[in-house]
Amino acid sequence: MKSFRVAVLANLKKNAPHFDGMPEDQWDDLDSEKTVNALVEAIRSGGHEAEFIEGNASLVDTLPKYQPDICFNICEGHFGDSREAQIPSILEMLQIPYTGSKVLALALALDKPMTKRILAWHDLPTPPFQTFERSNEKLHDDLTFPMFVKPSREGTGMGVSRKSIVHNEEELREQVSYTIERYNQVALVENYIEGREVTVGMVGNLVGPVARRLPVNLRAPRIQAGLQFFPPMEVDLKPYHDTDEVYSNRLKVDLADQLTYLCPADLADEVVDELNWLAAAVFRVTGALDVSRVDFRLDANDNFKPYILEINPLPGLSPGISDIVIEAAADGIERTFALNHLGYFLLTHLLLETLQQSQPARIVNVSSMAHIGGRLNLNNLQLKGNFSSWGAYSQSKLANLYFTYELARRLEGSRVTVNALHPGFVNTNFGKSNGGMKKVMMGALQSVFAITPEKGAETSIYLASSPEVEGVSGQYFVNNNAVRSSQISYDQEIARQLWDASLEMTGLNVTV
Repeated sequence: MKSFRVAVLANLKKNAPHFDGMPEDQWDDLDSEKTVNALVEAIRSGGHEAEFIEGNASLVDTLPKYQPDICFNICEGHFGDSREAQIPSILEMLQIPYTGSKVLALALALDKPMTKRILAWHDLPTPPFQTFERSNEKLHDDLTFPMFVKPSREGTGMGVSRKSIVHNEEELREQVSYTIERYNQVALVENYIEGREVTVGMVGNLVGPVARRLPVNLRAPRIQAGLQFFPPMEVDLKPYHDTDEVYSNRLKVDLADQLTYLCPADLADEVVDELNWLAAAVFRVTGALDVSRVDFRLDANDNFKPYILEINPLPGLSPGISDIVIEAAADGIERTFALNHLGYFLLTHLLLETLQQSQPARIVNVSSMAHIGGRLNLNNLQLKGNFSSWGAYSQSKLANLYFTYELARRLEGSRVTVNALHPGFVNTNFGKSNGGMKKVMMGALQSVFAITPEKGAETSIYLASSPEVEGVSGQYFVNNNAVRSSQISYDQEIARQLWDASLEMTGLNVTV
């Protein structure tokens, strides 16, 4: 697979502007250096180049200089009603691809009342609501106490506390006034759904073309086709019933590492199926892409009927504490396998139509000599009960070869070639996240035996550009020479079974 140059775009809390009268939680939805560094290292570990760049107006100058192939965008923005859509707008103007939802979906989802209007128009269950520009506006007849008050355009639970639940007119007017004055925006008031709060994360994209509406046939498989749903997550709020009662800003920010995250949440299969269907419906009607998280309340007074609260198409990615990160970890997909194999598999399929239209074209997969020690147990690709970091790595590199050889067979007769390579023992950050003696040993080995990243890139560049390998496909290269890989890597039956398993795990429905 081609090595990409990736610009990781984010807004760091430490770089955020400050102004007089700024609420103390003004920048709670911005990212930490820890989060950004984790993303950069994760992308690098997949064989790509990655650098963090602060997402602001300077991108007009900095991005053309860096020349990224794609931007990994998690920018929340600083000011404006559609601040999360500002950086994507710049990227589209510069014609630079980026991950995640596009401009309209990000602007829509940040405006909670507008999102709820879209949901209500499609008859998707969301609590009755009203927006308040002033605290003394007449209350709509379909709202009943208790109610819930929150800012209309904030994230990370900003403005949400136990006081957000109001039980009478006096509490309502007081909390609406507080919200309008503190955040200088319209207050959103909705019926409070007493019960459990559950969130569902998903990755992937709906099989297109996709309109921002539900199909006439609500049983149509395409409502969900192409999406991978993570196990639903619930936070154990019992210890905080008397102090917070809800999943508040305080819990999300100050106590995030002390909470008990229940994932998978204890829900019946039919409830999970319904939540997934609703999450896909919200994903569809808002025009979301790549990744999202949908939040629900399950009504304890109505047989735990699910109500949609909102969709977050730009979910937090803080290691260990962000909802969707926890859900992904609980999904059972071993991360090394997901990164080193499923990432190759998914990206190649997403680009394959373009490659076929622009042939001759070349696909280059970076494998490793480590594949020689790899073994693939198709009944336990997650290595449950038998996990080791080296076993996971060598398995993933063996999978790269099965994928390369199987794809080459399927593309035989076309002018799209597929080859794999071993780059050598390259002096990178590989293994430096290990602790103790493993880290010391890896550092020592790299200092003595490792080659430079430039040297390690030579075979990738050769396969991607040299006229000597034009038309060559289904081969494994070391130092610019085709060599034999391990004997088991040529097992066509295992390759076909891995292909089918990969289709299922990525949610793809394609035939090559």
